[in-house]
Order: sequence, then structure tokens, then C-alpha cells
Amino acid sequence: MHAEAKNNAKFLSTLERYFKNLTYGSISTLLDSLPSMMNAIRMVWTLSRHYNTEEKMVSLLELIARQLEEKVGNWLFVLQTDLSNHLTWPPLELRFELRLIFTIYFTRQMPLLRQEYN
Repeated sequence: MHAEAKNNAKFLSTLERYFKNLTYGSISTLLDSLPSMMNAIRMVWTLSRHYNTEEKMVSLLELIARQLEEKVGNWLFVLQTDLSNHLTWPPLELRFELRLIFTIYFTRQMPLLRQEYN
């Protein structure tokens, strides 16, 4: 169990800068880093001895998707507050759109991940 935890920490630490972008970065930084974050996640899945199951990766990606949704929601709230009634798109729609982009990207990457792993 200790070896698994140590291995997981080693591989997940390679994702730390992406998680910081997700938590503290601007929306543009976040959008720019999504493709490289997905590639890093694919590398973790491919190379890790213990973090290479679908269950673990799906739970990680669900956490990322929830954080994306929260980040966009917070950004839109600030934007709405700053612009008053001048916002031209509904916040929920944009949140859904960003989550959909993430889901589509992940869905396209899943066969590649499975192929590389097998």
C-alpha cells in the first residue's frame, strides 16, 4: 500500500501545475492548458503502475470537470457583477459548453489511452 501511495504521489505531482492553473489561473490560462493537461493525464495513465485503471482516471476527470464548472461559474459571476446587465450569454450555458468541450476531448482521448495501455 505504501508503494502504491508513493507511486501515485510521484505521478500526480506531474499534474500539479495544471491543478494550480485550474484553481488559481485565469480562464484563458485554463483553456490554453487543457490540451497539455490531458496529455499529461494520458502519460500518468500509461506509465503509472497503480494509477492506471479506468475507475481511478474517471474519478480524477470528474473532479477536474467539477472544478472547471466551478471556475467558470465564479468567473461568470464576477463578469456579471462587473458588467451589470451587459452579459450576452447565460452563465449556465457557458459552463455547460466548457464541460462539454472537456468531455468531448476526453472521449476522443479514451481510445488512444486504452490502445497505448494495452
